[in-house]
Amino acid sequence: MIQQGHTLNQTTFMHIMLAREKKEQLEECLELVEGMWKIGCIPDLSTYNTVISLGEVKEGIRLWNEMEGSGLSPGLETFLIMIHGFLGQDRLLEACEHFKEMVGRGLLSARHYGTLKEFLNSLLNARKL
Repeated sequence: MIQQGHTLNQTTFMHIMLAREKKEQLEECLELVEGMWKIGCIPDLSTYNTVISLGEVKEGIRLWNEMEGSGLSPGLETFLIMIHGFLGQDRLLEACEHFKEMVGRGLLSARHYGTLKEFLNSLLNARKL
């Protein structure tokens, strides 16, 4: 596209990434993020959320750190993606830490109590509560 004189921006990358997301192509999405940085197109929160939702928790943590390092603050969706990932891998301590940080930032509202319920059920099932 660049060779044909087209300018790539966040919207262009996001459309390509969403097509990759549907096919669960994490590596391709990671390459797109790297490509964005190379041409000076800084990934936004939606871009990071898309890629984090595709990856393993370890990759999610790396992307989280990259995102914060670039000056972006994780939003509610980012926290929920990470918490669900931690819960899915029985990493309850990390889920709890992210949950506390999310609440501390004032991001939890009444409509997100389902996450709290899922979190507490995971603790109960693991006999940690």
